[in-house]
Amino acid sequence: MDVLLMRHGYDDHGYIDGLNDTSLTADGIEIVRSASERYAKELGVSCETGVALRTSSKRRAIETAEIMSEELHRHRIEHTASIDPSLRELCQGDMVGLEGKRHAERVRMLELGWEIFERERTNGNDDYRYGAPDLSSRRYREFNTFIAPPYGESQNELSARVETGFVDSIAHALSSEQTPLFIAHRGTIREILNIVIAHNGGRYDVKQNEHIEMAGWKYCEMFKTTLNDANFSLGALTRGVRGRQSF
Repeated sequence: MDVLLMRHGYDDHGYIDGLNDTSLTADGIEIVRSASERYAKELGVSCETGVALRTSSKRRAIETAEIMSEELHRHRIEHTASIDPSLRELCQGDMVGLEGKRHAERVRMLELGWEIFERERTNGNDDYRYGAPDLSSRRYREFNTFIAPPYGESQNELSARVETGFVDSIAHALSSEQTPLFIAHRGTIREILNIVIAHNGGRYDVKQNEHIEMAGWKYCEMFKTTLNDANFSLGALTRGVRGRQSF
């Protein structure tokens, strides 16, 4: 089964509160319209039985999906569309002490948080939760009080959440014989690629692949990967829901 992955359009980065539920900018909308028109023409040829569009519940992803859906309809391409909260980006937790902090200071705090998170992830500590204090260096002293307990999600929690939404989408695509198209976030797309690699290797334990790098992925860029045995992926549903689902 071909699996299509598309990052949402450019959103408003002017406000940071930890929830990151921002809308597309005016320029972002135009970028999405242009990309959607181009992709719709291609999908009309490659997806003969239609498209099963599944999007994150964040506004920037929903707005991107709505524009894509309009283009699919305009090109008379059969499609279904649904919103799945499981496809949200990593939750960074509740930020505290935001009053009085300039935008640049908030950005700096987030960058420090991601620096720690990525270091822990690449070192195999997939249980580290975004925002948990790091006492290894004075560099993180201010950040250590920036996220309130119980902090954000861990890599394992993100993987488990995304896998739940991914497998449910695959089940729908199998029943409808449509090509699944995910419109989501960089982190979500990376997890889907990790899931596909694991499932194609005959494993349900999803590991982080060091060769999947998201930094250069552009807004509205679309990718295709292949799931070797979609029915194998459905077996993940029998294992139950892993990780916290409170976000």
